Amino acid sequence: MTLKWQRGVPVDGSVYNAAYVDFDWTAGLRRRGIDATNNPIRISLRDTRGPATYSEANHPETTAPQNASSRIDGLKGTAPLVTDMYAEAPIGAAGDGAERRPLIERESGADTPQSYPEGSVVMAVIDSGIAFANGRFCTPPEEGGAVPVSRFSHLMLPTGTGAFRVLGRADIAELMQAGLNPATRQFHELNVYTQAARRQSGGQRNVRPLSQPAPHGTQVADLLAGAEMADGVATRPMIGVDLPSSAIIDTSGSIAAAYIPALVDEILALSAKMTGPNGKPLPLIINISLGFTAGPCDGTHPVERAMFDAVQSALAAGREVHMTLPAGNHAQSRLHAELDADDWDKDGLASLTLRVPSDDATPNFTEIWLPERPLQDFFEDPRETSLALTLQLPDGRIAALDEVPRFEETWELWDGSRHIASAYYLLHVYGAGRVRPRLILALRPTTAFSSTTYRTQPGDYAILMEDLAGAKPQVSIRVQRDDSIIGYRPRGRQARLFEPGYIERDPTGRPLRYDVGDSRITRAGTLSAMATLNPDKPLGEGRYVRDHIHVLAADALGPKGRARAIYSGQRSQDNPVKKSALVGEGLAHAGALASGTTSKSVFAMTGTSAAAPLYGRMLADTLGLPTGATPRPQRRSDPAEDIVGLV
Repeated sequence: MTLKWQRGVPVDGSVYNAAYVDFDWTAGLRRRGIDATNNPIRISLRDTRGPATYSEANHPETTAPQNASSRIDGLKGTAPLVTDMYAEAPIGAAGDGAERRPLIERESGADTPQSYPEGSVVMAVIDSGIAFANGRFCTPPEEGGAVPVSRFSHLMLPTGTGAFRVLGRADIAELMQAGLNPATRQFHELNVYTQAARRQSGGQRNVRPLSQPAPHGTQVADLLAGAEMADGVATRPMIGVDLPSSAIIDTSGSIAAAYIPALVDEILALSAKMTGPNGKPLPLIINISLGFTAGPCDGTHPVERAMFDAVQSALAAGREVHMTLPAGNHAQSRLHAELDADDWDKDGLASLTLRVPSDDATPNFTEIWLPERPLQDFFEDPRETSLALTLQLPDGRIAALDEVPRFEETWELWDGSRHIASAYYLLHVYGAGRVRPRLILALRPTTAFSSTTYRTQPGDYAILMEDLAGAKPQVSIRVQRDDSIIGYRPRGRQARLFEPGYIERDPTGRPLRYDVGDSRITRAGTLSAMATLNPDKPLGEGRYVRDHIHVLAADALGPKGRARAIYSGQRSQDNPVKKSALVGEGLAHAGALASGTTSKSVFAMTGTSAAAPLYGRMLADTLGLPTGATPRPQRRSDPAEDIVGLV
């Protein structure tokens, strides 16, 4: 059969994840098992909150020039690349005019003011699978009662229709009563989650995380603020945001990125009414132990922009707000490569190999980022700005574009009558008349998702790039994470970059911590795309990003003592992540112990997803009165790094 690229329908470049969403739907795929009748895929990714929140003063990189007479779709006028808090109601066909509805639906009384003792700190977690009736998040029953009192002041539960329902203390107490057996007067916490599921309209057809023994959200919440019920930790009220399974199973981050900014805003609004004896809002710590492997990785991801604005606005209002984020766990994963001028040959050609595994039921996405440049350049001859793409399939056949592609175009690769891949030429708007080009290569799964879908070949794909302007630019290549996190049904198998010159291990067989040799595949620059804000970017009044948005690496104990875990995401060898937590405490069993779904169950949790809440726990003890709860992180003195360890 003949391989041929043909022009596809352009996507709206001002919608950050538009290419991911478009490929899922044009390829006839139900992403990661997401039911096509549910609407997270149809979430609007345009910001509607206006310049008061997302201002050019805050983000000069965010807004396109208003006077640009652009011929490029998606760049006319001002178009901040951020997410909003609205979703379209249950969907039918595209363009059906479905009524827009708020993403956040508060139950009556959910925003009732609450007062707490001196030294209290609000602990918020955005994750999936939060077992809020677990004894680690409860205080003992009231006198004469048999039902524990949940320390969660608010819960945000997904409805299954793209919205979240916010429950307050009274609603949570009502759910907790569902766990009481009237005959025996015994409390059964799992019954509480059954009742909570019934409160969600629509329901999810994919994995229910609380059916797993050790859901990610419960472990993160325990490391952040868990305590034995007998301790009665009234000074650590909690806010839990339970993301739908689809947001976690979707490894591209498309769904989570659409939710997170609105959910952070809601946490800020709810916590503003949680006050201390002085009537002022309590300090707030928000932990988000999620991350993406692909993206601009320069502080301009929509989620990063939203987090920056949320913290800056809270500080301007006189509040004390912190966020804790993982550095990522992909330093050894071969998902990132850097090409410089020396990697282009005399004809302006450069190539890299993507190794795609067999039996992969999900698409594979590779992002190719070019340097920032003036928007005006893209009005001229496309040969001066474009990057021609040629793809060599594992069977040796070569597919080259016959035309010079423009950015803001979509090209589809057809193998005879079968669509097997797409290439999206998009522009990431920085502002002041500048943009950053990116090319997203999307490959179909290597196993048929259903009897009606096509698949592509497993094996090595040679990605050949031709710089038509002869400028030999710096190019960043990032492969999006594709494998499911622990606790979820495996669907994807991770595609990785491959190069013979990449040295993975030292002569003793141990993985190398830093890059050696001249391979273009790197460990440096592997921070999560949600955690790349410049630490020195000012937040106002002498405060900086590093003071309030904390990026955590993981440390482990090895034969030579404590050291940075080899998987931790890196900025660079010369500019490491400054904060870390000890999550590997043994030679045989790595991980910090945290609760599973049911009370008294214990599982080890590793990675920077565990380091972030451990640091948040320590931070709370510096902002408020120490709880005395166990385990209790303690700051250790180290002049070079701000390190947390369990004692």
